[in-house]
Amino acid sequence: MYQILTCISLLSVLIACVFGIISYNYNGIFLRAIFYMTFFSLVVEVTGETLGIMYRSNIWLFNLYLLPNTLLTGIAGTYLFNKVLNKYLIRIGLLIWSIFWFIQLYTNGIAIFANRAFLFGGLLLIVVYLVSLKNLFVSTTVFYKQPEFWVAIAVIVYYACNIPSFGLINYLISHHDFAATNLYYINNILSIFYYSLISYSFYLCRKQAMSLVSKNL
Repeated sequence: MYQILTCISLLSVLIACVFGIISYNYNGIFLRAIFYMTFFSLVVEVTGETLGIMYRSNIWLFNLYLLPNTLLTGIAGTYLFNKVLNKYLIRIGLLIWSIFWFIQLYTNGIAIFANRAFLFGGLLLIVVYLVSLKNLFVSTTVFYKQPEFWVAIAVIVYYACNIPSFGLINYLISHHDFAATNLYYINNILSIFYYSLISYSFYLCRKQAMSLVSKNL
């Protein structure tokens, strides 16, 4: 069952990348940053699974992956705000988080998952995208037709559901290996949900752009 979920999860990332490539010329800076994050995720996920098949540790890879993944998702979020102050606050938050990420890797070593960095980075992204959702609700009544809405939902749900489990991941790996395995099932399901919404946001962006083109003809 785990292998099936893993394959579906990888397929969802691949599909998101395909949609991102197809819609790339129509994407604004926000969705392009999300596309770069998605493409990078595909490379890391495939590499990580390959290392796992070869019975080699891949934790170091996902520790390194935390940095660009969190930064790209956070930087993308800055483009959902008009006020310069909000953009600076997010960037400062990302800078502080990057320092925290480095300290945890330096302290615990790269072979132990940086769960606290994941936790605090996830909380930061949840706050950023919750505020962006609130702004979207205020600015339009058809928020569900905006690609940004679906990306925000994907980010919020993924991190809100994963933070509790990944906060305990190192303890569970050491003391309750079976429970830790179940957490990977949950992560795969959340990843499928996450990248499915990312795919839909790319599709929606291209659909709206093509609709505008047809109206102007």
